[in-house]
Amino acid sequence: MDGDGVPNVHDKDIDGDGVPNAHDDDHRDLDGDGIPDHRDDDSDGDGVPNHEDDDIDGDGIPNHLDVDIDGDGVPNHLDTDRDGDGVPNDRDDHDGEADDKKHGGGKVARVSGEPDIDGDGIPNTQDPDMDGDGIPDCLDDDRDGDGIPNHKDDDIDGDGIPNHKDDDIDGDGIPNHRDVDRDGDGIANEHDEHEGGYVHEKKADKTATRISRDHDIDGD
Repeated sequence: MDGDGVPNVHDKDIDGDGVPNAHDDDHRDLDGDGIPDHRDDDSDGDGVPNHEDDDIDGDGIPNHLDVDIDGDGVPNHLDTDRDGDGVPNDRDDHDGEADDKKHGGGKVARVSGEPDIDGDGIPNTQDPDMDGDGIPDCLDDDRDGDGIPNHKDDDIDGDGIPNHKDDDIDGDGIPNHRDVDRDGDGIANEHDEHEGGYVHEKKADKTATRISRDHDIDGD
């Protein structure tokens, strides 16, 4: 883009203004065409409109695998505007994430009939990071990436089925009746006060010993 002989996908300063792409925040213009990215329909200047571009920031990493889709230095899971177009994610139909699963609504993308929240082609049941935020599900306080903490989420795995009706609450591919940890909070069912979203009377007067990775996924 800047004529320096370095392909955009490998160029740390695409527009050649002396400011690295990740820090070029002064009316950020990734491709140096004079149009700020938040107003540019083709921010990386590859001739493909952002809403059709599989690699919005032109870094060579497909959006569904890129932890920073717009290349602004802010990880997707912390970025309120993933594609850098000036429109907040919750109001953006083309924010660079799997458009079949929008936070706060919409239908879930599927692979061979199974939910695939982050649209990476890997079913949630086989994906160690189902929402694609870079945080393993076992450590993720918001497993489905919908902005609702697990302990307040009535659909932990984001498959569109409420926890109380879901045969696999944590979306790990193991049916609740066979899962030793139904809610995926790291606490075995026999020691979990809030197993599967229900408080068992026989456990109500006991305090479960919680391991360090317990996020109480099914809620208090």
